Amino acid sequence: MSAKLTFVYSTYDTLYVLDENYKVQSTHPLSDLDKEEVRKGLMSSFEVDLIKGHEDPKTLLFCNAKVDEEVKIANLDQIQAVIAGLNETILTQSRDAYVAEVGNKIKNSVEWDTLLVQAVRSVEDADVIINMLAKRLREWFEWNNPEVSRSIDSHEDFANKLVQNDYVTESIIGKEISDEDFEPIHHLAQQIVSLTEFKKKTTVYIEKSMNSNLPNFSFLAGALVGSKLLASCGSL
Repeated sequence: MSAKLTFVYSTYDTLYVLDENYKVQSTHPLSDLDKEEVRKGLMSSFEVDLIKGHEDPKTLLFCNAKVDEEVKIANLDQIQAVIAGLNETILTQSRDAYVAEVGNKIKNSVEWDTLLVQAVRSVEDADVIINMLAKRLREWFEWNNPEVSRSIDSHEDFANKLVQNDYVTESIIGKEISDEDFEPIHHLAQQIVSLTEFKKKTTVYIEKSMNSNLPNFSFLAGALVGSKLLASCGSL
């Protein structure tokens, strides 16, 4: 069984130790003195200690030129493999460091007003969606029973009537439809009711958040108006 190889590679400020699979095992920052020694092709203090502590110096291969002819130098293929292994490690470390840095910036940037702005915009979006779906619901259902749709102005009340089947089913001018045809209409009404409930609960959340964090402003402008002004600015 052949002895396992260990590779040593130095950059201008760091020394890397890699195993026979070209995976980085340890990194060691170089002191100013060690940097000068490595630049001259001499052994840094860590490299000297590494040789002394290595079981078989013959399996310790250096990837940088050395004045000392007794140390073993890796061949070109091995050096290329070492550099490839280093690139993978350095890129991974850089990516991980970048992700961590961005994550910390996001964590530090999120305040109560950031969340509130999203809540306000969600309510505004829900309004638009509810109106759009309610118009579609009315148009769809009026083929069956236009009298019911035209007798209820509120989109919320109209959707609730359909969900609860709380309306006069007979129509003078509408076309009778099957249960199968009514099913998607009923499902659409349920979605409108669900969105309306979301809007109500989110509005309560907005009011509580404004009254808690900006009580004076909320008192003067009103919690909902104040929250919309805050959302239009983007943040405090």
